[in-house]
Amino acid sequence: MLKIFRHIVKPTYLYQVSGQLSAQLLGFLLGVVLVRVSGVEISGGYYSLLAIMNMTLAVVYGGILTNYLRNAIVKDYLVALITIIVSTFIIFLFLLPIFLNIGYKFSNLACIYIISLFTSFIQISIYSLRLRKLDKYVFFPNILPISLLIIALVLFQPKTLSSFLLLSLFSWGTSIFFVLKELKKISYDQVRVDKILKYLNASKILMFTSLMTQIYGNLDTILIKYSIGDTSVGLYKIATSITMFVLPSIGIFSFIYLSEIRNYLNNKDFIGFIERRKRQFQLILFITILFVFFSVFFNKYIIELLYDLNSMEVVITSVILSLSIMFNALSMVNSYTLIGMGQEKKILKVTFFAAIANIILNVIFIHIWDILGAAIANTFTQITIFIYYSFILKKEIGKLKNNLQLIQ
Repeated sequence: MLKIFRHIVKPTYLYQVSGQLSAQLLGFLLGVVLVRVSGVEISGGYYSLLAIMNMTLAVVYGGILTNYLRNAIVKDYLVALITIIVSTFIIFLFLLPIFLNIGYKFSNLACIYIISLFTSFIQISIYSLRLRKLDKYVFFPNILPISLLIIALVLFQPKTLSSFLLLSLFSWGTSIFFVLKELKKISYDQVRVDKILKYLNASKILMFTSLMTQIYGNLDTILIKYSIGDTSVGLYKIATSITMFVLPSIGIFSFIYLSEIRNYLNNKDFIGFIERRKRQFQLILFITILFVFFSVFFNKYIIELLYDLNSMEVVITSVILSLSIMFNALSMVNSYTLIGMGQEKKILKVTFFAAIANIILNVIFIHIWDILGAAIANTFTQITIFIYYSFILKKEIGKLKNNLQLIQ
């Protein structure tokens, strides 16, 4: 336990985790204020839109950003940034007729796409700071947009989804400042069309992997919306808000881990690589077990206090989701290890299987148990993913060990 604590208190982790955790706590507060000011239905409508963005734009963003972090080439910042912007525009035009045909408003769609683009600006700027070992500067970009949005929400108290999205648009627009700041600080090569296409091609497997991940990560929200309604989506998001704030913080440990393990592999340091993975697994296991116990004992009181809601269904849903988060976080250790080893195709295989399983489980369980069924489906999916990843990683590590022994 002492080794784990020493690992956590390293300056790199403290800077990144404090920034990300602050952003997540503010995001959690935003969800609370949104429900209290604008109501559960508007909150549900917003998160339904966000789920659609996660299943479209986040697929591209996830592939490009992970590729940028894995390659650890700082000067690729501009080409990655332009690739994100161009991809956003193309996807928006391609999917716009479909979304308009199923009843979404053009203004709401335009706002949520631009908001998603702005959030990716923040993320790539934070990644650039990580690669340049300037982690102490990540706090401000993490908290500024959400802080401004909470203040605007309290001051203007929007009563429609459209007005809330406009407030979000202006708040997240501050991300442009951080992009311009990064461009002034780093050197970069000239960006040509062929470089953008090459970057997209290098990211394609990670994009497909992200697509499968987003399907099983957001399908529950979409199915709840069309099976039960926006109010149930709002209640489900109350349950997830208690559990989901911890996962991005764990993600910070994971992306720092990814940026480090490449060095072990490049230096053919198999023992160092295995020890680094072992420390990462122990760290995540320790954090998530504490989180599960916290959820079991305190979620009921937190939901009542913050949302003025007394619903055992929501409480039980949040506790079950904490187990889902634990196995999700442990799977991230395995998946990021495989990415570092250049085995993205293995990850795609796992996530494709998981997406199919999650679709089937959600369709069955939501029909039977509503939002509780969605939580159960997600937990079963995450347990299956963890077992599958563990099996694949064991085989790949064995192959890596044999290859390094042959080289030596």
